[in-house]
Amino acid sequence: MGHNMTNDNRRQRNGNWLQWGILGIFLVSALIWAWRIPYNGAPDEEMRYLLPTYLYRHGQLPLGTQAAVTYKLGNWSYAFYPQWLGPLVSAGLMKLMSLVATSPHALLFAARLTSVLAATVSLWLCGRLSTTLAHSAAVGGLVMAAVGFLPQYLYLASYVNNDILSVLGVAMIVTAIVQNRWRYRDCLLFAGGISVCALSYLNAYGYILAALVYFIGMGVIVVKQHRWSPRQFVGKAGLIALVCGVVVLPFYVRNIIVYGDMFGLRAFHAAYARWLADGGAVLQRPYPGTLQQLLTDPVFFTKLRLSSIGRFGYLSVTMSGQVYRLYSLLWSTLFLGAGVGILMAGYRHWRQGDLYERVAKALLSVLSIALGSLITVALYLYYCLATDYQAQGRYLVTLVVPLAALIAVGWGALFKRVQQPVQFWLVMPVTGALVIGIVEVYRWYVTQI
Repeated sequence: MGHNMTNDNRRQRNGNWLQWGILGIFLVSALIWAWRIPYNGAPDEEMRYLLPTYLYRHGQLPLGTQAAVTYKLGNWSYAFYPQWLGPLVSAGLMKLMSLVATSPHALLFAARLTSVLAATVSLWLCGRLSTTLAHSAAVGGLVMAAVGFLPQYLYLASYVNNDILSVLGVAMIVTAIVQNRWRYRDCLLFAGGISVCALSYLNAYGYILAALVYFIGMGVIVVKQHRWSPRQFVGKAGLIALVCGVVVLPFYVRNIIVYGDMFGLRAFHAAYARWLADGGAVLQRPYPGTLQQLLTDPVFFTKLRLSSIGRFGYLSVTMSGQVYRLYSLLWSTLFLGAGVGILMAGYRHWRQGDLYERVAKALLSVLSIALGSLITVALYLYYCLATDYQAQGRYLVTLVVPLAALIAVGWGALFKRVQQPVQFWLVMPVTGALVIGIVEVYRWYVTQI
């Protein structure tokens, strides 16, 4: 057993060059995009940028009713919400940038670095968890390339938004679950993921519930198996709760005190209602149909697919149909291969007589991550039906983490009996094509701005 673990670890370490190379290319690409995208050249950036700008200038949290953080339409202000992680980090980076440059573009670039860093760390974590699940550095590199060089992911990494921060939170939670070591630093990673989700985007709240369900369920199991004492479980749970409480609670308590509204949703919609009462235009329109109609609407799914691959500007800058078909083919192949690999692994373990044991061991992890994903989808659909119809893939971007895990499991099973050098020979052409593809997308994009 020890010898096999050593060989497995060596196989994973030997592929670090590929993953670090992909991460480096991604980081350089994101920095270039962050510099070149024009101001407000992406969804909601102008509205989002009001918050770090205020923090940079005044050094304190504003109220949602202040004109300086209120958007020109709808009386909208993200200052009503308790999700202050992105604005605070961006404001800090703007302060650092001001030591060397204070031009509007330099400060905007500094604010965008929050998204660049969040996306880069998320991609690194996707590589780690994929390598662990697949027992293959080559598969980990394949997953990193597929995620990192997806145009929409790179685009979200390059402007001021909270969507990509929520991906970081989910990646931290899923990585802790997948590694399943639960040393104190793993507990800190887990608590950090919960905190990032809580302070980034409402759509990520499902993964907070999933994380709690997993940790409590896992704790009960390991205590019953005498792998942890009750004191160890309480100690680790207490550390997680302490970190989350110190980091998250002040912002939510502030919301209760200032607005009487923990999540800020009522205060946000009340401001919009005042806009309408004053004769302002209707800016939010729910989907004109039922849930069944939405789920059978081909236009909805087409827009969702295209925007998940990449639509730029305010969804007005669209790539050619051939590009969308190529990326759709790539991801369809990844999912198909993963499905085949999982079926092969299931059959193999059934023949070996340990299928039930394998399923039971992974069941809590799978169900918990699936719960977080299902809640994310449900929140998005509810928003489309009840508040504002938005067929935009960015609202579901956190799903990229569990999908990366799924692909890693399946392709790891496919590559199980393939020698490591051959794995890299199989993966490298795909990785190279994805790098060339994203370079060509950028070259095309700069002609559209």
